[in-house]
Amino acid sequence: MTNDQQPDAPSHTEVQRRTNALLTVLVLMGAGVLLVVLRGVILPLFVALFLSYLGMPVMRLGRRARIPVPLLVFLVIALFVVSIGGIGLVFYASGEQFEDQWPVYDDRLKAIGRDAVDFVHRLNEKFEGDDATARTPAAGPSNESQPLIPDVDVEAARAETRRRLKGLILSGGIVEFAGDLLGGLANGLLVLVFLVFILLDRGRGVMDRRIVLAFSRPGTESARPVLEEIHRDIETYLVTKTLISILTGALVAVSLAVVHMPFAVLFGLLAFTMNYIPNVGSIIASIPPLLVALVHFNGDAGQIILVGGILIAIQFTVGNFLDPLVTGKRLHLNPITVLFWLVIWGWLWGIWGMVLAVPLAVVTRVITERTESFRAVGTLMSDS
Repeated sequence: MTNDQQPDAPSHTEVQRRTNALLTVLVLMGAGVLLVVLRGVILPLFVALFLSYLGMPVMRLGRRARIPVPLLVFLVIALFVVSIGGIGLVFYASGEQFEDQWPVYDDRLKAIGRDAVDFVHRLNEKFEGDDATARTPAAGPSNESQPLIPDVDVEAARAETRRRLKGLILSGGIVEFAGDLLGGLANGLLVLVFLVFILLDRGRGVMDRRIVLAFSRPGTESARPVLEEIHRDIETYLVTKTLISILTGALVAVSLAVVHMPFAVLFGLLAFTMNYIPNVGSIIASIPPLLVALVHFNGDAGQIILVGGILIAIQFTVGNFLDPLVTGKRLHLNPITVLFWLVIWGWLWGIWGMVLAVPLAVVTRVITERTESFRAVGTLMSDS
């Protein structure tokens, strides 16, 4: 080969592959921007799709009983409205009850604050005494002891402790969660409209026919098996997750009531709702009960440890044994994929994004595994 000979030009196939890769990156970037900019429209649509999977088992049972689709849709919508409204009423009533009991809790917080400050002072005095015993006369004034923990403004510490704990329990805990939940349904009317039309179309099979016609091509595999697999996996996940969440909430409510914890029903509902968020939901749901136990039991370490042990035992048993046993490996998603999608969708859409993360991951895995150009992505997401 001479010095001025040019290297072989890339083949048409190679050029096409690079072009497709570049277009894919650009499409993903554009989709990410749209998901943020159009959040107010896209999120209600996805929430409605999520709720439709929970309503489809009822729709199928009604169709077998020859109940008209419009009546079934009305019944499913009414069931959702009553359920969500009931949860909202419990959160509201518990917030009112907490406000009524706050003077008692405030006094206990003051006592806890005094005990904490006294402990700091005793620790400083002990440190100074030990240091004075060990100090030699030759050490000079430069070796004058310093308190182990600096003195604090007692009243400021008490006020700050009460403010932070009340904020964590009210604003940062129960009430904030309720606000986030309602914030995810801020455009509830739009969700309701989407849900009505989705249920009507899915109940009559119209939506599935449209999707199959839109994505099937002559000479290629029909899109129907892909769609059926998506429906089966998502519905199985959501139905089993709902049943497990109900069991978790019931166990938390009953167990906390047995140890005389206030707001046991509220914390059971909190455990039920947060259980839809994989991995971190159970941790988040355990924080408010522990904060209330700290105040309600007036710093009694034994009672606080008992409440913490109950929550850990329930979440550990359900999360590590029952959930995998019931759900198994039907979703074919590896743990890293679930965590990654949880972070991404939580960053984009908050709590509702974390709830929708697993169903969206299932859709992506099924589609990419059946698409030649993106099969590597599906392989990376799967647990095989």
